[in-house]
Amino acid sequence: MRIFLVSNMWPDAGSPGYGSFVKNMAGQLESSGIAISGKALIKGKPAGRFDKLKKYLGFYGSMLTGFFGRHDAVYVHFPNQSVPLLRLLARMRPKLPIVINYHGEDLLYEPEGYTGKLGRMTDRFCRERADFIIVPSEYFRRLVVERGVKDADHVAVSPSGGYNPEVFYPAERPAEDSVSNPRRIGYVGRLEPDKGIMEYLEVCRRLADAGIEFAGDIAGYGSLYDDVARYLRDHGLEDRVTLHGAVAQSKLGELYRSMDLLIFASSRASESLGLTGIEAMACGTPVLGTNVGGIASYVESGVNGYLVDCRDVDAMTQRVKEHLASDATRRSAMRQACLQTASRYRADVVGPRLAALFTALPLS
Repeated sequence: MRIFLVSNMWPDAGSPGYGSFVKNMAGQLESSGIAISGKALIKGKPAGRFDKLKKYLGFYGSMLTGFFGRHDAVYVHFPNQSVPLLRLLARMRPKLPIVINYHGEDLLYEPEGYTGKLGRMTDRFCRERADFIIVPSEYFRRLVVERGVKDADHVAVSPSGGYNPEVFYPAERPAEDSVSNPRRIGYVGRLEPDKGIMEYLEVCRRLADAGIEFAGDIAGYGSLYDDVARYLRDHGLEDRVTLHGAVAQSKLGELYRSMDLLIFASSRASESLGLTGIEAMACGTPVLGTNVGGIASYVESGVNGYLVDCRDVDAMTQRVKEHLASDATRRSAMRQACLQTASRYRADVVGPRLAALFTALPLS
């Protein structure tokens, strides 16, 4: 089977996390015997308006020329940005199956303005033309069905490609056996206001002010990078918290394994799954997450991590203090619960299921 892949997010050397889950899902399809016969991609996060315009012109050009190749199906990620052209192209090949993969803001779009117009256009396109819809979590599956975008029989869950067990695996020696270093509290993700980075920094400041020994790691890039660096400097946290910048996915497992707790304090209602938390758990690291979207579907408070309300820094700080003070028996139990949770999201488990959705499509 041959599919034409369309996505306006794809990682490059400068933006290794930009759409990495799309690349992972494509790799899983190929590993399962499905050929990627063509691609229309935006590689790397655009750097400014001119670069964004240039990338999108190339993206639409690739869609236009690639759509009419020898494909058995079209697989579209983040459909809102491609739907204006996609709906025109689809009319020219009415029998070509189309699979849509929602991820986050493309489903929970702002209702006003151009964004709302694109979102509603995508909803109509999916109702009328999409053969199947893929979403990253049961939370999103319910949203698609309740909105009437597609019936339940034509919506499937595939958790953002899952995680690579060759990269994300537990340390041979559990973290609770190590006493040579302070306990480590980490953050992995984009440095944006609604992803929880400022809440993470505030927790670190409060721990330091309380005289609690800890070390921190921040892996990510984004619009707040300079603000984060300034915050660490202004609050005397540079010796405690390391700002790593962008970290390649192949290196993230090592970072997770060094952590005692990951803080995943996103306030985005569109947090469709939160694969970052799954990757951390696969390394045996509990997650302090917020009670939003897909995060709440796998974080069990007191079992494999902690759930708190968005932006509730008081609760976050209290949970971190409790975790740092917990004994080895409790930490070991949480570690085992993390590994059990993560096992459901292994790439070699979710990949074949994803491929089966395509092989079951009625071909033109």
